[in-house]
Amino acid sequence: MILSIVGLIAGIALLVLGAELFVKGASGISRYFNISEYAVGATVVAIGTSLPEFITSTYASITGHPQISVSNVIGSNIFNIAFVMGASAIIQPIHLTRNLFQKDAPMLIASLLLLFGLAFDGTLGRLDGLLLTLVFISYLWFLMQEREEHLAERDNYLPTSKLKAVLMVIAGGILLFAGSKLAVDSGNSIARAFGIKEWFIGASAIAAGTGLPEFLTSIVAVIRRRRGIAVGNVIGSNIINIIGVIGVASLAAPIPVSMANIYFDFFYLFLLSLMFIFMVSDKEITREAGILLIAAYIVYIQGIFHISYIK
Repeated sequence: MILSIVGLIAGIALLVLGAELFVKGASGISRYFNISEYAVGATVVAIGTSLPEFITSTYASITGHPQISVSNVIGSNIFNIAFVMGASAIIQPIHLTRNLFQKDAPMLIASLLLLFGLAFDGTLGRLDGLLLTLVFISYLWFLMQEREEHLAERDNYLPTSKLKAVLMVIAGGILLFAGSKLAVDSGNSIARAFGIKEWFIGASAIAAGTGLPEFLTSIVAVIRRRRGIAVGNVIGSNIINIIGVIGVASLAAPIPVSMANIYFDFFYLFLLSLMFIFMVSDKEITREAGILLIAAYIVYIQGIFHISYIK
């Protein structure tokens, strides 16, 4: 138990350092290569912070625990929207420079509907995985076509060269992966020591653990006033989790889907996504909206606790 607690603390420390390096490098890439800061957030940062979900879900699929593949992704996405965006907005209201309603919101909702449609027959097969993966590749290509003009001023926060920016992204990604794995494994050991059921662990502890990189990266981005990266990170990660993570996991091995187990989580994620989209007014996520999102996450945890232990 003591080793697990130490491992959890060490994992979080690695995540903090990794998030700092990752945001610095991503901001440098955005500036030096004239790529939209939002596009960097939704691709480079989102892919890097989605590595824990990717590895966890793929491993679970290959080793015969397919329900963890789905519950991890859905639980992580709920954590991203409700907890990550909620906490970020409470720290500092987030002003958006990009129209969320025109492109990102439809893609997020469409990816959820696509996943539900493919899983409706009870199995996410390899053809389903191939389709999701192709959509994922197309989504990344679309994002990288966007450009925006950057402000002329520079500050000491940005890396001093293109190479340093790229190396920071790589080093940050490695630390995020190592820290997330250590934190999730340690947290899982602690949870099992208290006799917590596997489904509850997958939808809450593991999902929140693999969502820690998104949380820390977005918090650091908001503090550093890189708000485009904060929002792009969460929205991009959610889309990537659905079409990329589940796509690759179902390519690795077909995933039987029990609608009885994921119905509450999927439905809640869909409603939460709609609520978040309609919260965004005048391209700003207010502190009041952040508090409401945090409350929504608490309700979700209570709901899956009820399903796991009382029903």
